[in-house]
Amino acid sequence: MKAAASPKPILGDKRRNAWQIAVELYQGQSAFRGFAEFALIGAVVLGFLHGIDLKDFRMPGAGSSSQAVAPPSSARSPQAVPLLSSDVTRWRLPTVRDVMFDGTYFSERPEPLRAQLLDAIIALKSNDLGRVEKALGGADPTDRWVLLVRGTAAISSPDPRAFAKGLELLKQSASHADPKAMSILGVVLITGSGGQPQNIDLGRQYLEQAAVAGDATAARVLAAGYVTGWAGRVDLAAAAGLMRISGERGDTEAMFEYGITLIRGTGIAKDTVEGQAWLLKAAELGHPGAQSEFGLARLIDYNRQLTTDARPAIDWLSRAAEQGEADAMYSLGFFYVMSKPSTGYRDAERGVQLLQKCSEEKLDVRCMFAYATLLEQGTGIPADLVRAYAFYGLSEEVKPTRDGTARLANLEKQLPPADLQRARALMRQIREQFFDRASH
Repeated sequence: MKAAASPKPILGDKRRNAWQIAVELYQGQSAFRGFAEFALIGAVVLGFLHGIDLKDFRMPGAGSSSQAVAPPSSARSPQAVPLLSSDVTRWRLPTVRDVMFDGTYFSERPEPLRAQLLDAIIALKSNDLGRVEKALGGADPTDRWVLLVRGTAAISSPDPRAFAKGLELLKQSASHADPKAMSILGVVLITGSGGQPQNIDLGRQYLEQAAVAGDATAARVLAAGYVTGWAGRVDLAAAAGLMRISGERGDTEAMFEYGITLIRGTGIAKDTVEGQAWLLKAAELGHPGAQSEFGLARLIDYNRQLTTDARPAIDWLSRAAEQGEADAMYSLGFFYVMSKPSTGYRDAERGVQLLQKCSEEKLDVRCMFAYATLLEQGTGIPADLVRAYAFYGLSEEVKPTRDGTARLANLEKQLPPADLQRARALMRQIREQFFDRASH
């Protein structure tokens, strides 16, 4: 069957050079500098307001508090504040997983086709490609949804011939105006997957067409491409527009990102009130990054003595921490450990648990450094120099700092060779467990 004609671009070609983008992003971050204050100098703020002696609890200073998976939400880049932040995963090229469909995509299909498609999706998720074909046996081979699932399964195969066949099936599905087929085709063409030649312009156009056809994830992914440039050009205004479209269609990640964009005024007129409204909507719908931002903002109000009630901050941060949001675990854990007993908010045991979980499950450099310090000093937890050395070491692997280097050197003088060997073995174990979880 003949491939679909190249869809027409729906966005203008508004170009900026790298220096202009850098200046615009820097200027646009001013609205959220308050959020970064707690993440970067939270210890200093808490010490100032509550009279805590922090001279032995120095965290890496500004410019050195970077982490393995998710930098502090306001000072980070593309993962947790995907549109304008600095998280590594948002600067990478997109993958099919970013625009992948699930069972809800076929919820309105008639039976027995719906049951067949759902069975095929289960097989696809478990990489049982043979079962995909078996599940769809007897279904109309020209049906756009059957073409979509069979094509997606085929491009999952390491066989280049199967991949090429899958690409043709997806093109046939796209010719029937299937948004997900367009989205997946767009990603494959932009990345040049499966040995296929890269075609950024055509890939971008497929993603644009998918966004117009109603695919919220395609709109959000393409927005990230316009911010970072992998979509063929940088266009912050187009990115903001696509984020709004995606958010209006219920994508909570896009709601969050669009809220940040409005607050910073990047590629769009600055509107803090509307931006906060978008963030609140995302937070109420369960977005951990938005919940963390609201919690951090309320905590800053408390630290600045604008309120005596820290419960709203604790509530939002707890919701985000339960979903594994590193910023929330770090901020809430640190708050519980360092608050004075007279405030009624000190809970060292809970704080240590949060920092430990964040350290082991996220390899977040701020959490690891804080947790190692607590272990070294016996604050809120029995002193354990072996574990302290391990977490200082892991923190240094992610982001070397003067303090971390000095503390490791000091512990090396104190620990006998057998304990140093145990500490280094623990480092390897934690690191391997982290990457094993990440691979699944």
